[in-house]
Amino acid sequence: MIQKNLRKLQRSLSRKVKGSNGYAKAKLKIQKLHFLIARQREAILHQLSDYLTKTFDRIVIENLNVKGMMKNRKLSRALADVGFGMLR
Repeated sequence: MIQKNLRKLQRSLSRKVKGSNGYAKAKLKIQKLHFLIARQREAILHQLSDYLTKTFDRIVIENLNVKGMMKNRKLSRALADVGFGMLR
């Protein structure tokens, strides 16, 4: 749902004239949506880390090459949405 809304907003921004008031308003909407997405990701990761630390005595994290995995076009969006690098 959020991806579709973001795609729609970015498409509308690309059709605006740079420097116009409509461009500024569309850009502000996109910024707000990105902020919302980031806050949701932070909240979910905080809930997960809190649950893990309260539930388990020992936590082991595998050292993954997240930067290399982000280069894969099929995995990159899913990895960014999950926030793989942020949890660690």
